[in-house]
Amino acid sequence: MKIFGMDLYRSSIFSRKPLRIRVKKTFEIFIKSLVMIIMPIFPTLLIVAFWYFIVFTQGFHFDGSMESIVVAAWIPTFSLLYCLLVAVVFNTVWTEYKQIRMAVKRYDVETFVDLMDEEISPLSYILIFVCSLAILGGFMSLDYPNMISGLTIISSTSYILFLVFFIIKEMDDPCSGLWFIKSMHSEWLNLNPKEWRKERCDTTKSNFENSIKKFTSSI
Repeated sequence: MKIFGMDLYRSSIFSRKPLRIRVKKTFEIFIKSLVMIIMPIFPTLLIVAFWYFIVFTQGFHFDGSMESIVVAAWIPTFSLLYCLLVAVVFNTVWTEYKQIRMAVKRYDVETFVDLMDEEISPLSYILIFVCSLAILGGFMSLDYPNMISGLTIISSTSYILFLVFFIIKEMDDPCSGLWFIKSMHSEWLNLNPKEWRKERCDTTKSNFENSIKKFTSSI
């Protein structure tokens, strides 16, 4: 867009696509986003039910002095550790996700096969899970003035923690799931990465052994 001879604005490539394609893509993103928003609700309801029937109604909570320690030390410490872990894990899965997308665009089957079965170690999920339990435990142990205030804190915290988990889990496997890479070549999905690597390693090993034999025979 030019105003007074100045080029001030340029429309994106997406906006120059046919309206039917834009509407279809927007609708697909909306549906997928809606599903992702709904998924954490169910485990959140279980956490809220546990807090209400087991903790709140039975009056299980710390006293005033212990609550100060929980608010000032317990929750901030585990929240900081949780944020650090999630940042590292999210950066890892996001980097691999982008590499797989670029491999598909460039038809780089070697990179794709190397990354298609890469997953975050279960140990990372265990650490995130334990930190999440510690954070929720800290919030559950507080003495709330009424049910509404406690319900708001517990439900919102649980929802965010579960949402982060589901998003990382989806990004960790871009070949399947809800947010799979649509431009992925169908024949690539039938590849066996272990057999592919074994064949490649066998070929490399054979070439190396032949080179050693030629070198030793020339001496």
